[in-house]
Amino acid sequence: PNPYPPPIDTARLQVAHLAPFAASASVDIHLNGPPALTGFGYGDSTEYIELEEGSSLVEVFPQGSLTPAISDTVDLVGGNDYTAIAIGDGVNQPLSLKALLDDNTAPAAGNFKLRLGHLAPFANTLAGTTADVRTDSGDVILDDVVFGDVAPYLELPAGEYDLMITTPDGSTTLINYAPVSFTSGQILSAFATGEGVNQPLGGFALP
Repeated sequence: PNPYPPPIDTARLQVAHLAPFAASASVDIHLNGPPALTGFGYGDSTEYIELEEGSSLVEVFPQGSLTPAISDTVDLVGGNDYTAIAIGDGVNQPLSLKALLDDNTAPAAGNFKLRLGHLAPFANTLAGTTADVRTDSGDVILDDVVFGDVAPYLELPAGEYDLMITTPDGSTTLINYAPVSFTSGQILSAFATGEGVNQPLGGFALP
């Protein structure tokens, strides 16, 4: 037998809990069987965790429950970065795991990279949750985004941006974010979150 087996390829996975299924929505997250994160609250996220290449089982248990509310696999390819997000509220939209392939390659000089997604289950139909991402001046950044959709990375000039989430026609503002300054070289993901009952409508950014 080969005394020097080839190294096992590893991938990196970060996990976020954005499922507003309860007012106090702490969960335990199991990776490939045993618990990896306990007392993981709504809005919590991890740094990247190194895992072996292959299919990884992610299970989300509401604290005190022996039955996972979410159970899904994430297929990991060595050398890649991934994000797995618990989404849905179990009433308007089903609880599920959203797995994303991350792109952490640097943007061009003077730019930043921003990935935007709609993870706010505030209506019980996909049509009812459709929304736009706009600047405060009304310019459309993303048009008709459906719950669960995450757009490809946008590469934009560094500077201050004032964004809001509106109905598709722009007539009603659903979430109005404070202005944010982005610096050259930043790579971020930002998601619309909450459903306005258990958790307020708002936003969440990684990292």
